[in-house]
Order: sequence, then structure tokens, then C-alpha cells
Amino acid sequence: MRKLAEHTHNPEHRKLGAFILAFLSDGDRSCVYSADNRPIYITELTDSLDSNNFPAMATKPKFIFIEASQGDKTDKGIVAKGQDTPLTTSTQKPIREISSKLGGVESRPRKTGVAPIVTQDVTSVACKADLVVCMAAFPSHKALHHAQLGSVVTRLLSEVLYKYSHCKDLLEILAKARRKLAGMDLIGTKQVITTMDTLTKQFYLYPPART
Repeated sequence: MRKLAEHTHNPEHRKLGAFILAFLSDGDRSCVYSADNRPIYITELTDSLDSNNFPAMATKPKFIFIEASQGDKTDKGIVAKGQDTPLTTSTQKPIREISSKLGGVESRPRKTGVAPIVTQDVTSVACKADLVVCMAAFPSHKALHHAQLGSVVTRLLSEVLYKYSHCKDLLEILAKARRKLAGMDLIGTKQVITTMDTLTKQFYLYPPART
């Protein structure tokens, strides 16, 4: 965390377009372990990289990749069966407008002179905006590694990035990797990449040319 603090206080990051932090370690639910076996909680990382604590990267994408187990559970998967009744919107009922009188009591009129909750003429941004946390496994589950080939997710992400980074934004790439991994048979178990994002714009490793 000391090294991360050095980065977040470095004004040189204002010249950069994104920040990427990656962990290849062991972990547990909601944390990853440092070299001295200290748990570093994901909330510590997101707090350290938010706009309050990393002002040089405010409004810019910040990525945290965690290649570590998030617990001891294993996912055995299920056999997906067809739906007996297709899920359609034809049976949905239209939304009814609720009367201003509820139970015979008229709703109170809005007070005048009170500032609205949402305003459009502001220049600030949410402190926790533009963060992406990508974990190799679902919370409380194992992230599998091969004795010779190494991390399953790292190899898969490398393949998908090589194939799509020239034309897809990063969240689309992560979704493609998630779908591919979820359908793979990993010696009788399953694994799913888990992401949390608050991006406010698309992020391309190789931005497409403007026309």
C-alpha cells in the first residue's frame, strides 16, 4: 500500500489516460494477500484510487485486476435445461400511474424553494466513478491454476485481448472472456470472472479512428 500511495500522490499521472493495478497472488473473500501475507481488502484499493485520494486520475479509468482465489468453494456447474415457458414481455402489464391520493390521504405538495436532488449545471464528478475491479473468481470461490500453464484466467484474457483489443472496448472484452470461461470444463469444475465497474465512458486500448 505504501508503493500505491506513492503513485496516487504523483502529479505526473495527470499526463496519463488510465491506471492499471494487477495482483497475481493468493486471496480470500474480499481481499488479496501481499508478499508478507497481509490481507489487502478490495475496499482499501478502491478507496485509494478514487478521485478523493487520486486526484491526478479523476475522471480517468482506473483498473484493478485480481488474479487470486476469493475463497475455498468450487463451482461444479449445472446442466442448463430449456425453459418450459419462454420468457417474453407479452404477459407484462402496463405500468399504472399511481394516484396522488393514497388511502384517502392526499400526498403532500412539493415545497417551494427546496433545491432539487438532480441538477445539470455542475462540474463535479462522483468520487467512485471510473473504477473497474476484475476478479478471476466469484467471491468465496477458487481461481484455478495449471501446474505447467499457470493461471487459467490470465491465459484466457491474453487470448481474448489479442483477438479483440483492436475493435472492442475493455468491458466488452471482459464480457467475452467471462462467457468463454463460464462454458469451459476445468477438470470437472467451473469458474466465472467477476467484475464491478463504474465507468462513465467506453475505454479502448486502441481507440478506433474517428470518421
